[in-house]
Amino acid sequence: MQQKKYILSDRPVYRQIAEQITADILSCKLRPGQQLQPIHQLSIQYHVNPNTVQHAADDTTASYDTKYQPNGVQFGVT
Repeated sequence: MQQKKYILSDRPVYRQIAEQITADILSCKLRPGQQLQPIHQLSIQYHVNPNTVQHAADDTTASYDTKYQPNGVQFGVT
């Protein structure tokens, strides 16, 4: 997930980011125990507010067995 991603669609941006995270989980780009980049870094990558990425992370954790790390800025797929 190193390349810059621009989000263009009529769907909410947080939903698109959550769908991208979900696609990475389902395609095994994210493996169990692996951590995503920090929320702030993802917000830079997606060119959105960190709160938008946080909303996407919250949406993803509601759908998949994921957990937040103690520092609260990264989460891993479990």
